[in-house]
Amino acid sequence: MGDITTSAGSRRPRTHVPRGRRSAVLLLVMVVLPAVLAAGCGDGGSGGPYTGGSAGKVSQDQVKQDYAAGLDRMLTALEDPNAPPLEQSIQTANRQQLLNSAIRWDQALSTLEGVTPPKDARKSHDRLVAAMRSLSDWNRKIAGAAPNRSRTRSVARQALKSEGAREYAAATTELEQLGYLFSQEAPLEDAGSPVG
Repeated sequence: MGDITTSAGSRRPRTHVPRGRRSAVLLLVMVVLPAVLAAGCGDGGSGGPYTGGSAGKVSQDQVKQDYAAGLDRMLTALEDPNAPPLEQSIQTANRQQLLNSAIRWDQALSTLEGVTPPKDARKSHDRLVAAMRSLSDWNRKIAGAAPNRSRTRSVARQALKSEGAREYAAATTELEQLGYLFSQEAPLEDAGSPVG
């Protein structure tokens, strides 16, 4: 057997693992270890993701943390630092920019639908999902009105006054009151004054 040269230039003897043992180690890593972890064989302490030593039961604190992270992923999906503000896209009736905004909205909605809310946020979460679905339809209507500036602005004003926009604002307010940070402004809020 030869030696192995490390990145630091030192040499150490090559360790040989017979082919059968490599397979056993690989089986252990790929099958047994995940099964043990999924069974919840942790310490069961209050800092871990499991409570009471019950296999598969996630603590409420972990559910809340996961939900907050899901909200953050949803908000991140809405952002595009290279895109102009929605207000500008509406004012110029730029169809492509409005379509891109609608696509980001749909991606954010999909992310939100994949998040499991904690018990205290279920009603607000469901309300937010329904509002975002409604506003998704409005986003497509706004993009469909472009490039006609007058029509695009009119549809945007309607969207701003829609039940979906009111429900979105109410749901995000409820989530904030429950302690979930929600820094995303209401949809079309920045488009309100020139459009409205």
